[in-house]
Amino acid sequence: MPLIFNALSLQLPAHDAWRVAYVIPALICIVIGILDLYAADDCPEGDWLVRRKHRATLRLTEQRGADVKTTDHLTPTTPAKPTLTTPTPDEEDETLVEEPFEGVRASTAAVLAALSDVNVWVLMLQYALSFGLELAVDNVIAAFFRSRFGLDQTTAALLGSVFGLMNIFSRVSGGLISDALARRASRPAQGRILAQLGILTFEGLSLVTFSRVTGTLHGTMAMLVVFSFFTQAACGTTYALVPFVMPRTAGVVS
Repeated sequence: MPLIFNALSLQLPAHDAWRVAYVIPALICIVIGILDLYAADDCPEGDWLVRRKHRATLRLTEQRGADVKTTDHLTPTTPAKPTLTTPTPDEEDETLVEEPFEGVRASTAAVLAALSDVNVWVLMLQYALSFGLELAVDNVIAAFFRSRFGLDQTTAALLGSVFGLMNIFSRVSGGLISDALARRASRPAQGRILAQLGILTFEGLSLVTFSRVTGTLHGTMAMLVVFSFFTQAACGTTYALVPFVMPRTAGVVS
């Protein structure tokens, strides 16, 4: 963004250049949104409606197989020649029967049920201490570098962007750590809670340490990377806990 602003400033006044600069990320978001709409999957199992129909078909097939097994000992069968047949309209309709929705729809009752669970509030607080802290730092980090080290606007913003760029791998690292501890623990939820506790603890320690090493630019940048990693990894460990809180309303909890 600072580089885009500098390029626009060559042709536009500063008070117009920063406004026009925001058009660029807006266009990128629109393009990504279109790609998500037409190229992305609804869930790891593919399109949501197709997934439900596929599961319904499998259940219908399993039920028919069970019926055949229960009558095998009553009626002897002889091998028949294979024939090509076309499904009847009824059979075609059966493969497209949608499975009844098994969860709880995102209604007012579901929202109230989620808000009445103390565990949901604990997760909300923990997410505020991770993603909320991240947003707070993003808003002031460039100004901090300018006032603390006397850097120009472009340099300060570029150095501050390191905090956000850590999201490329730090968030997913939190989820991977949670998965690893869940596999080792006697109960998966216990492992994920332990991961959450550890990451949030190191986040707090790194924040305190960051505030104490701002005497030099090199030390500040090194600690900023560590602080950023644990802050954003905590977002990953938080979402790793969501399915264990209220499984039937996981979407509302999210």
